Amino acid sequence: MVNLTSGALTAILEERPPEKPVVQVLNMKKIVSQTNAPERWRLQISDGNHYQPCMMAPQLNSLVTDNKIHKFCVIRMDRYICNIVHGRKIIILIQTSVVKAAEEVGGRALGDPQILNLVTTVEPSPGQNGRPAPATLSKPGVNGGGRGDSGGPATGAYHNTAPPSRPAFGGASVLTSPGGTPLSSRNIIPITGLNPYQNRWTIKVRVSSKPAIRTWSNSRGEGKVFNVDLVDSTGDVRATAFYDLADKMHSLFELGKVYYISRGRLKPANRSFNTTSCEYEITLNEDSEVEPCMEVDTSLPTITYNFVPIDSVQGVEPNSVIDVIGVCRDASDLTTIVTKASKTVSKRDVHLVDRSNHVVNSTLWGAEAEGFEDDGKFPVIAIKGARVSDFGGRSLNVGFNSVLTINPDIPEAHQLRGWFDNFGKNVETTSISESRAGGTMQTAFLTLSQVKELNLGQREKPDYFSVKASVVFVKKDNCLYKACPSAECNKKVTEDNMGGYFCEKCNQSFPEFKYRMILSINTADHSESQWMTCFQDTGSEILGKSAQELGELREADENAFDNLFQHANFKEFVFRARAKMDTYNDEQRLKCYCVSVASVNFVQETRRNIELINQMM
Repeated sequence: MVNLTSGALTAILEERPPEKPVVQVLNMKKIVSQTNAPERWRLQISDGNHYQPCMMAPQLNSLVTDNKIHKFCVIRMDRYICNIVHGRKIIILIQTSVVKAAEEVGGRALGDPQILNLVTTVEPSPGQNGRPAPATLSKPGVNGGGRGDSGGPATGAYHNTAPPSRPAFGGASVLTSPGGTPLSSRNIIPITGLNPYQNRWTIKVRVSSKPAIRTWSNSRGEGKVFNVDLVDSTGDVRATAFYDLADKMHSLFELGKVYYISRGRLKPANRSFNTTSCEYEITLNEDSEVEPCMEVDTSLPTITYNFVPIDSVQGVEPNSVIDVIGVCRDASDLTTIVTKASKTVSKRDVHLVDRSNHVVNSTLWGAEAEGFEDDGKFPVIAIKGARVSDFGGRSLNVGFNSVLTINPDIPEAHQLRGWFDNFGKNVETTSISESRAGGTMQTAFLTLSQVKELNLGQREKPDYFSVKASVVFVKKDNCLYKACPSAECNKKVTEDNMGGYFCEKCNQSFPEFKYRMILSINTADHSESQWMTCFQDTGSEILGKSAQELGELREADENAFDNLFQHANFKEFVFRARAKMDTYNDEQRLKCYCVSVASVNFVQETRRNIELINQMM
C-alpha cells in the first residue's frame, strides 16, 4: 500500500509546502496552444483528501509520452512551485518521481478525495506597487515561501523614485521598490533553485566577475551590454543588462561585494558565451531590484574555478572556455593591432607554466594588456573563462568576459608558488603552442596509415595530428565562392536584380563581394592517402595565392588558373589536421580539416627520422 501525503495540497496553497509530498494522478489533459510554445500537460492530483489541478513543466513531457506518468499512478513531487497566474495560485510540477504504477494501486483513486474549495485568489498587496505575493518554492533543503515583514525601505538600499509610468527598455533605475519589503528579509533561494516558472525570487550573491561595458554596431542598430557573474555556495549565474540600463548596472555593482537581487527575466543560458554553472541566465530590466548586503558574509565564495592543467589544454576543443592557473614565466612587450573593423586594440602575450612543466601562451587584450606589467617577480595568474584558440597552435585568449587575477589567495596559487620557487624555475618546459622553428606543432606526428589504425576522430571531441605528406590532387571545382564583404561575415551572397550582391545574414545588398576559398586536396605519404579540406589561409599556402587573387585569375585567364592547380601537385608539406568522423548517406567516413600548413624543415625532419631509427634498434 502507498500512503499519500494527507493535507499536502492545502498546505501548498497556504504557503506551508511539505517536502516531497506523495500524490496520485487522477486525470490528465494536454493543453493545446495556438503559438509555437512547447506542449503542456495539466494533471489532476490528489492527496487522498482533496484534488486540485496542477501544471507540468515542459521538461517532464517525456514522462507522459513514455507512459511513465498515467492515470491513477502515484508520484512524488520532488520539486514544485506555487505560482500566481492572473490572481490565482497554480501548482507547477518541476521535478517528479513515479512511486507506483496504476496497476500496482488497483487502477483506482485512493481515498475519497473532494474538490479543494480553498480560496486561491490573491489580491495585490498594498505597499508593493500592486504586485502579487511571491511564489513559494519547494525543493530539498529549501522550504517555505515567507513573504517577509512589510515596512519602509531597507537601510542602504537603492530606491526608484521615478514616476510609475513605464519607460523605454533599459531606461529606468534598477533599484528596490519604495515602501516595499526589503529583499534581505524575503525568502532567499540558492542559484540552483532558479527556474523560469517562478514569478518572484530573491538570491543572495557575490559579484565574482565585472567586465567592462561592451558596445556593438550592426545593420540592426547600435547598443551596449554589461554582464556580471554572480556566485553563491551552490554555483554561479550570469546577469545581463542592455542599453542605458548597462551603465546603471555597471556603476551599481562592485567586484567582490554581496547583493540581494530579485525580479529579472530567466532564460536558458547561451553556452556560446555563458560558462556559468546555472542552466539559466538573468536578464535585468527596469523592474529588477538590487540591494547591497551591508553585513559581512564570508559564507559566499569569491570566484569558483574549475582549473584545467596546462598540458591538458591541447586536448580541449577549440573555442571552448576553460579556467587555468600558472606562473607567468615571461611576457611580451605591449603591441597594437588593427582589427578587421579598423579598430586599434592593445595586445600582450604572457606565457604561463604549471606543475605539468608545460607552457601555454595567453593573449591579453585592451585594458588588461595595458595594465599588466612584467616586473620579473613571476606572479601566479588565475584566469577564469579563457577561450581556447587554435590559431598557430593551441593558445588562450583572455577576452572581455574573462577574469584575470594576479596572485589570488587560493590554495592552488599557494601550492604553485611553492613549486615554482623550489623547483619550477629550473626545470625544462614544453610549449603546447606552435614551435616557430620549422613551423611544426607540438602534436602527435603520425603517418596517414596510423591515423586510421588508431581510429582517430571516433571520440566526441576531434583528434589532432601532424603528418608529412605530398599533395597528389587538388580539386578546382567549387573551390571558391562569393562571400559577404563585411568584416564580420563570410556568408555566401547572391546577385540581386540591381546588379549588387545580397547577404541573407546581414539582410542587405553590397556593390561588391569578396572571394572565400574551400579547397579539397588529396594527400599521400608512403603508407596511405587521405582527403583533407583546406580553408582560406591553408589553401593559400598550398596554391601560393590568396582567395581574391585566385578568383581574379579565374576571371582573367582560365589556362593560368588551371596551371596553378597543376603546379600544386606533388609538393610536400607538414600538415597539422583535425580528424572527426562524419556521416554521409548513412555511412561513416573520416573527415580531416587542415589547421595549418608549413614547408618541410629538412634538418628537423632528419633529426626526427634518426630518433625513430634509434627507437627501433
